Amino acid sequence: MMKMATVNNPAARVRNYDTKGLLGVKSKYEEDTYKNGHTQVWGSYWHPHFGWGYRCCYSFDHSSKCLGDAQKKQTIKREYEYELEVNK
Repeated sequence: MMKMATVNNPAARVRNYDTKGLLGVKSKYEEDTYKNGHTQVWGSYWHPHFGWGYRCCYSFDHSSKCLGDAQKKQTIKREYEYELEVNK
């Protein structure tokens, strides 16, 4: 079902949208899908040097399988070692 939306700003344009979002598309990517045993989505964890990852295991490899707490411990150690090296 298509609806019309307006903003209370006189200069604003009228836009069409439906229940999925503007123009019927929320994102070009599938959202909230869990792959390779992960319990969090890709991009739910961020590190300034290593980038985006999974919050469930702190993996920065998009195609990795979830290793849970064991992976978290390895990643925390790796992050700590990186910070020590940078701050020498």
